[in-house]
Amino acid sequence: MADSPLAPEVATSPAWLKADRAYEIATAYFYRFDYARAAELYAAIGRDTAWPWSRLAGYLTARAAVHVAIFAKTPESIAAAKIAIDVIAADPGPADYRNDAPRLASMIAFGTQPQQRAQELAQSLLAAELSFVASG
Repeated sequence: MADSPLAPEVATSPAWLKADRAYEIATAYFYRFDYARAAELYAAIGRDTAWPWSRLAGYLTARAAVHVAIFAKTPESIAAAKIAIDVIAADPGPADYRNDAPRLASMIAFGTQPQQRAQELAQSLLAAELSFVASG
């Protein structure tokens, strides 16, 4: 099934509606698995702090960049995703986004180096178990 073309933006629309439309378009790209385009659009939204979605946009840019890195597995895409994660990790804004940075970093590690990440997780679980046994 082909996508329907978007209706043209109405020049006289209020700013909040234009911002909402930009967010919805970026999100449509995300859910169509065009993560690179979604990341670009989210980043543009994030640069305009007057928009209601600007704070959320940084987080969504990082999420999209992580997906790009997992699928592309190139040094450039992985570096871009790590930078996007560092940005939300350092954001003094909502803790929900900042607190999600380690999970996103883990997704990159598991998606781009699954065997190494599985070994790290196994060692972590074993260390926790040994600590529990030693304390009991």
